[in-house]
Amino acid sequence: MDCFAANGWFYVLPKIDLEKLEEMFRHRVLKMLLQEGKIDEALIKKLLGWRHSGFSIHHQVRINSQDLPVREKLGEHILRSPFSQQKCAIFQ
Repeated sequence: MDCFAANGWFYVLPKIDLEKLEEMFRHRVLKMLLQEGKIDEALIKKLLGWRHSGFSIHHQVRINSQDLPVREKLGEHILRSPFSQQKCAIFQ
């Protein structure tokens, strides 16, 4: 895994356990949603009981920093909501 720091330096990170990283990310997102009042403890317990969490850390596709069309396409994808907030009770 590779990373650019704020000062522009490029770092190659050591291999990490992606399953542990995914689990940590899952718990932090749920904690944030709880703190924002978007979900409650009962829903968190239910979500943590799911066999397939719905979270994933994909790192197989790499994007060249000079490939502007691909970077723009990725940015547009990130900005699109994957679901309608009007239809999702969690945001109401």
